[in-house]
Amino acid sequence: MKYDFIIKSYYFNKYDLKSKRSTIEFLDPPSGPLSIYYNYEEIEEGEIASLLTGDLYRYRLIKESFNVPSILWKGENYYWLDSDNHVMSSSQEISPYGDVINFKLIKKYSE
Repeated sequence: MKYDFIIKSYYFNKYDLKSKRSTIEFLDPPSGPLSIYYNYEEIEEGEIASLLTGDLYRYRLIKESFNVPSILWKGENYYWLDSDNHVMSSSQEISPYGDVINFKLIKKYSE
């Protein structure tokens, strides 16, 4: 599969919500390295039902705002984290044109 861009030196740390900087490079057409900046905010806590069992589980919702100033691309990604800080679900903006992809982790929780 050919990817349209590569983000270098990026790591989402669910324990550390400090602002970060990384580099993004578009491949077709080639852009060369561009700076991308990230800000994080916890915007919600609550309970969500398991898709498998219907049981309720605690979550927190983190919003990741990003900005690539040189091409005027700003967007937001969202991460739903369970009580162990594992990503349960995510919504990712994947292009400057507003394309979004959503991920859901379906697993059976045991207590």
